Amino acid sequence: MVPSKYESKYISSEIFSILDHEIRRDILSLIYDKQEVTYTELLTLLNVEDGLLNFHLRKMRPLLILTKEGTYMLSEKGKLAYYLLHFAEDNLKKPFKKVSKNLLLKRTLAFFLDFIILFFFTMVFWDEHFFHFFGSLILLKINYLDIMDILYDIYHNHAHLFFMGYIIFTLLEANTGQTLGKYFVRIKVLKTNERRLTLMDVAIRNLGKVFLLPLDLLLGIILSYKAGYIRFFDFLAKTKVEEAL
Repeated sequence: MVPSKYESKYISSEIFSILDHEIRRDILSLIYDKQEVTYTELLTLLNVEDGLLNFHLRKMRPLLILTKEGTYMLSEKGKLAYYLLHFAEDNLKKPFKKVSKNLLLKRTLAFFLDFIILFFFTMVFWDEHFFHFFGSLILLKINYLDIMDILYDIYHNHAHLFFMGYIIFTLLEANTGQTLGKYFVRIKVLKTNERRLTLMDVAIRNLGKVFLLPLDLLLGIILSYKAGYIRFFDFLAKTKVEEAL
């Protein structure tokens, strides 16, 4: 029986409502591609928490068939949903929220706290280049060329500290989503799609933070700010920074 115009509108509305989340769209595509998928396979392929996967599968009940063997397949409505998704995916994506000034201030403060803590405990603050740099900066007796020369000397003489910072920041964020600076200002790193944050995610985002920050920020403003990103490497890693609960 062919559904009426009103029934078709209701079905389409229901499908779009169910698929109004990236994880559910990914589940739909995975099951369509593989025809039949186990719960464990979904958990592994999606890299999400057990409770989160259960939540999304419950939301998708009208689109799925749970077989006697405990595997998931698409129902007829699920197949229809996949075709609708294929042609209308751009309309399902939600825009990111613009970054608030308060969050931007906290991120900036966390950044400086991270490096102050790193440099203090490695005694770099007592280096003559650092002392001259910060002293001149405070007294506003420094120009652009001086800054570039001093920063080059600092990096040349203390490159190992930047690598140390990169490793420390990456391991902390992969474990808790927070560096010490982020912990003190109560913010943390998350995935934009609510999946579990991985070591690779934070390794990518911290490349920009530690080694390429000016370029990271410049590309972020030019290419990805409209999507809600401040830094380009956050865009690459699909990570975001939000207030910690």
